[in-house]
Amino acid sequence: MKLMKRMISFVLTVVLILGTALPARAALMSVKAYDYTDADSGNTFSYPGTWKPVSVKNSLVKVKFTTPDKSSPAMQYGSADLWASLSAADQKSLPREEFDNGQLSKADVAELVGTKSSRVNIVTLNGKEFFRAEVDKKKTAGGISVTLTSTYWLAVSNGWLHLYLFSGDDSHKLYKDFETMVGSSTLGKDSSDISSGQVDLLGGSYTGDMKQGKPHGEGTVCWEYSSYTGSFKNGYPSGSGTFYYADGTCLEGDSWGWRETISDSWVDRKGAEMIYTGMMLCGEFSGYGYVDFSSGGTYQGEFFEHGPQGWGIYTYRALGSIKECEKESFKWKTVHKEKRLDNTYYGMKIDKKWQGFGIGILKSGYCYCGEIVNDYRDGHGELYTKKDQLERWGVYKKGNISKTYKKP
Repeated sequence: MKLMKRMISFVLTVVLILGTALPARAALMSVKAYDYTDADSGNTFSYPGTWKPVSVKNSLVKVKFTTPDKSSPAMQYGSADLWASLSAADQKSLPREEFDNGQLSKADVAELVGTKSSRVNIVTLNGKEFFRAEVDKKKTAGGISVTLTSTYWLAVSNGWLHLYLFSGDDSHKLYKDFETMVGSSTLGKDSSDISSGQVDLLGGSYTGDMKQGKPHGEGTVCWEYSSYTGSFKNGYPSGSGTFYYADGTCLEGDSWGWRETISDSWVDRKGAEMIYTGMMLCGEFSGYGYVDFSSGGTYQGEFFEHGPQGWGIYTYRALGSIKECEKESFKWKTVHKEKRLDNTYYGMKIDKKWQGFGIGILKSGYCYCGEIVNDYRDGHGELYTKKDQLERWGVYKKGNISKTYKKP
């Protein structure tokens, strides 16, 4: 937290400086036509020839771009070495190459530029991730108050903060020039580091940008029936992208990730624990993943809103105790709560029958956590009393215990 506060304080100073009025007159820079390179950070980008670069003698603001029409908005660029401002201890715990956009949230950026979080978005442009923010400022001239909107694009890469500012919004006729300039940024990275290729990934096949042998940049990973197209980072989905389900529906988002986490998302009872490894969106299990149920088998396939949904395969733990050791379907559905007779059920379902892993709570308060086949307790399972004490643990066959294990 202290590290983040120090960084925000430093960046805030940076943004305020960038947003101030720049010198009206300065010498034109001697740069190659249409190209600009920041000698400090190594960032290179191109700009339309209709704009003229004006150098700025400021440690942060590097350049301002103007057009002959004085009524047109200006474009500005600045950079700052955030990593160098950290203490030696912080630098040791956070290597420069790992200091990127992940160190900032939308709320952080909103605080930095002086706007609301709702006006900050994470966008991917030409394979690079940016924070995009709009800031309104009121000005009074001649007794008339007007609201002026400025557009910021920010990115942190290799410890450097890169800021672009357009003194207008995306409705302006010249905004496209600004977006093209931002999209051409290398962010200090050597483009030769990125190559294209194909590799097996997460049980599927990946095609797209690669860095040091790992998916990194823009690409697509295809499973047997599903696919994800979007951005990747260090081998995993990360950032903006779209997941395509087996039934043809899609789920878009700008905060995809891949992680392993433990969750008791169905009900807070012993045995409900599930270990999930897979894609995440906005903190929920979404897209493609794997789950290992502590009181049952495993499921791999599609997820939506924190549970199995769509195509997937459930593999039963107690092999040989039931006729089908695997059950594959395109109609898996998560049941958060469903009552049938005296039984309240949380778990998985196909069509109108409970299948796979489930948690059944009887009217008496007893709880079954384990495998289900066609509405029956069938496979590996545990039975708990209403006080959450383990009553039985073993293999069930069509509702009845057929093999009892010793209590752990």
